[in-house]
Amino acid sequence: MSRAAQKKRKRQHKFNSTKTQVNKLHLPMCPSASPNESECDELPSKLGSTEFVSQNQLSHGSKFVGSSKKGSWKMFDRTEVQHPLSLAVHTTPISKILQLKDTYECLVTEKSALLLSKIIFPHDRLLFYEQFWEKTPAVFTRATVDASYFGKFFTKKAFKAMVTEHVLKLGIDVDIIDGEGNRLVSVTDSDDVHALPVTMDGGEIWSNYTKQHAIALLQPQVYNDNIWNLCSSLEYEFGCRVDPIITLQPSQHKWTHPPIKTHQFALQLEGNTKWTLKKDQTYQPYISNENLLISDSEQSFNLRAGDSLYIPFGWKATVETSDMGQSLILSLQTSNSNSVSTLFKIAVTQAVENLQLESRLFRKLLPPDIRDYLGVPTSENEDDPKRQILMSDLTKLCSQVMTQAIDIIDPAHDQVS
Repeated sequence: MSRAAQKKRKRQHKFNSTKTQVNKLHLPMCPSASPNESECDELPSKLGSTEFVSQNQLSHGSKFVGSSKKGSWKMFDRTEVQHPLSLAVHTTPISKILQLKDTYECLVTEKSALLLSKIIFPHDRLLFYEQFWEKTPAVFTRATVDASYFGKFFTKKAFKAMVTEHVLKLGIDVDIIDGEGNRLVSVTDSDDVHALPVTMDGGEIWSNYTKQHAIALLQPQVYNDNIWNLCSSLEYEFGCRVDPIITLQPSQHKWTHPPIKTHQFALQLEGNTKWTLKKDQTYQPYISNENLLISDSEQSFNLRAGDSLYIPFGWKATVETSDMGQSLILSLQTSNSNSVSTLFKIAVTQAVENLQLESRLFRKLLPPDIRDYLGVPTSENEDDPKRQILMSDLTKLCSQVMTQAIDIIDPAHDQVS
């Protein structure tokens, strides 16, 4: 046996041994059942009540989420949380979860899973990915009004301190939104790339707030350690960057967001809000299960302090506050640049640039009479011989582009944030 064959055999043996050890660790969790059976699972039957959540619901077995449909793309497998705090995640403050020491008290993946479980309680974390993630909005309410559910993780007092202690740049650090949902225009919105952003001190910002304008902090993690720790921990759960936005809305304020191009979690820290969501028909929903019926109709949710809301990609959101008081919301935006389209944009663009240098066919000029048989006005002339020849050549070149893109897919992924 050659040396290379011996090394390959050792690697395969090591992989099989590790796989067996992992299975042995998980199997005893449900001793009376096989790993595929579900007698030990007691899952919630509805949202909005903690009484439907069993204690072992968030911490059991070797169950995973992944598409088993033949021919489907199995994006990832997610394992269940196996940590003592998972039994009482709903009563554990976010700050206490963040204080867990990595490796010694908790793995970073366990910490991130605990944080998500806290946000979407009483719903099961794995069921959330199976039923809602990338599919449809979902609201997570507590059994009773619990203004202390998120604790003193971030308060209006901390918000005011952040605004008054720092000079913020309009359009970069802070946005001012009037009662009609319009942003206060800054120099950064102009076409002049050399224009300096407008800076605002605390007095200027609060004067706008007294005029019934909402204040949105666009990168609060720069000025607050709690927000920074939360976002950095959740990155292990989603495998990408998590961007926070904290919005303080006065009473009787209405704000319509543009179509959300991220997956967003809205945490109602203080006050009450009414959210009206409507699917933007420009974007088709991601459906991994043909039997799952997803409504594109308008949906409304009322959030109280301690509640949270998940909004998938491509939904328009209108947020209204009542006349009962102001509202403080923490929005966590994830998967902003972690999609398949982002990966292909990088890979295909670089592939075309490489082929332009390597092949003269990609440097060849287009025929001078190409407008006679290519373009929207002439797209119906499919029987034109010149058009048929050109389309055949372009198809072959596209094949080269995709081959090159797949060859460089690894370095292209390294550029995905």
